Amino acid sequence: MANSFNLFTIKILVLNCKGAGNQNFKRTFVDLTQAHHPDIAVVMETRISGQRVEEVSALLGFDNVCYFDATGFQDGIWVLWIDNNISLNVLSVNEQVINTFVQVCPANPSNPWLFITIYASPDLSKCLSLWTELEAFNPYPHHPWLLAGDFNKIVAHHENLSCTPPNQRRISLFSNFINSCNLLDLGFNGPKFT
Repeated sequence: MANSFNLFTIKILVLNCKGAGNQNFKRTFVDLTQAHHPDIAVVMETRISGQRVEEVSALLGFDNVCYFDATGFQDGIWVLWIDNNISLNVLSVNEQVINTFVQVCPANPSNPWLFITIYASPDLSKCLSLWTELEAFNPYPHHPWLLAGDFNKIVAHHENLSCTPPNQRRISLFSNFINSCNLLDLGFNGPKFT
């Protein structure tokens, strides 16, 4: 989701890995980064924490990592970046979001923007709290912003892959959040429901 703006030549990889501690993740991540050369990578649902985060993230080829630890074997979110083309400053971190301020080509101060990484809880009350936080979070009101990640919510019935029909109230609440923040869905690349 994003306000419309030009990202210049920056590349961002967003991956819900369902466990960053296994060899399949490392192999897949390295393959994706070698193919696409992202400046920023977001890894969600890492399911690891503490020293293990430091060990695994050090092997991924990025200069920096900011993370929120997994809780037990659930959750976890990382933002990794390379200093060559960007300056990234972390503004805040919690279990569902990492807020950052990004400047492409740091020598040029005319293009900074907010990059907000989301790994939303499936719990509706936690999502409502997150949405309220995001609606109020605007430390740089004249800068564009990009939200990327997994909201764990849908905006239409066709986005659901389940025998159980989606909850219309939840769809409406999520749609209202998107509209209240003037966000645009940028879509995705790859197979549906992955």
